[in-house]
Amino acid sequence: MRRFLQQRKNSFGYAWQGLIIFFRNEIHARIHLVVTLIVLTVGWVVELAPLEWVAVIISIGLVVQAEIWNTALEKLSNIVQPERDPRIKVVKDLAASGVLWCTVCAIVIGMIVFFPYIAGWK
Repeated sequence: MRRFLQQRKNSFGYAWQGLIIFFRNEIHARIHLVVTLIVLTVGWVVELAPLEWVAVIISIGLVVQAEIWNTALEKLSNIVQPERDPRIKVVKDLAASGVLWCTVCAIVIGMIVFFPYIAGWK
């Protein structure tokens, strides 16, 4: 049991290290972080309802998760094939499209959640 707990602790530490690397080294990660802080601040100011918070936090989580996977795939692709390769370009473009898709969905959700507050309906 002690070994199991130590392994879980190590895994958690590796995951935190990955987040630190992501936010420290990737410009898109910092952009997402700034937007996240703005959205959370506005949500707090307008006093979002609990289900609105759920929608906003899930949206943020999905966008950041997509960006992490995209970054990991790009880095791995660069190791596997350092030279330009049209096949790797397709892989990278597909990964980037996942980030774009999540971002567009998050923007739509944000508009649905925040518009009533902006329009003065709430």
